[in-house]
Amino acid sequence: MKPHVSFAFFALARMVRSEAVQNTFAKSFNGRLRDKCLNESAFVSLADARETIEAWRVDDNGARPHSGLADRTPTEFAREMQMSAACATQPTGLT
Repeated sequence: MKPHVSFAFFALARMVRSEAVQNTFAKSFNGRLRDKCLNESAFVSLADARETIEAWRVDDNGARPHSGLADRTPTEFAREMQMSAACATQPTGLT
């Protein structure tokens, strides 16, 4: 087997696996949106639907802890990741 053929096979296998994981996250999000927002709301207009969904999104990202983020909100998780990245890029002062 030629090296470029095996590389193409592994690249394809990796891409398919990534899409499956992304699909799992999308299905989880869609189910949560449907269960916690869409099934509980009656919209009178498109503008009302947009406002309600935006309010749910803000709450979901800012106030509701997620088990996949060690029971932190996405906002808390992002802040901690930014602080970790900032600490990792600062010089230690040793020369």
